[in-house]
Amino acid sequence: MDYKKYSDYMNNIDQTIINKAKNIKLLILDVDGVMTDGGIIISETNSESKKFFAQDGHGIMIIRELGIEVAIISGRYSKAVEHRGKELGFTTIIQSSRNKLLDYEKKFSNKYSLKDVCFVGDDIGEVTDGILRVFKTETLPLAYDDVVWSNILARIFKLDMDDALLI
Repeated sequence: MDYKKYSDYMNNIDQTIINKAKNIKLLILDVDGVMTDGGIIISETNSESKKFFAQDGHGIMIIRELGIEVAIISGRYSKAVEHRGKELGFTTIIQSSRNKLLDYEKKFSNKYSLKDVCFVGDDIGEVTDGILRVFKTETLPLAYDDVVWSNILARIFKLDMDDALLI
């Protein structure tokens, strides 16, 4: 993403979003389509690989330095996610999630209130699990602008899928 595009974007963020972001203590990310471009590469030997965006990694490291806990809740399992998550210092990596809202509640509801959480997702699983509907009222759910359920989100990122989401 070029600097001017990013700068213009940042200057137009709604004040409500900025105020909610000030309270964030936990960032939960989906993987496919959020930390990656959404593509899944499966070889003939059934090994899976993913293409992570390097600048997202830098953004996550900055977020951690601010004292914000970072976690992954993904509907798929991949060793690549485990490796990347550990490399970036994710405190929790939940994969093969069948219900992201329940996984959030089991792991984090005793530690964080919803106003402390930012969830970034991109697929219908987040809606069917109810996680974004629940988070909409209290916290800061985020996604790219091409998701079909954008009307329930607090903020839609106006980015191309090849751009970094977390910088």
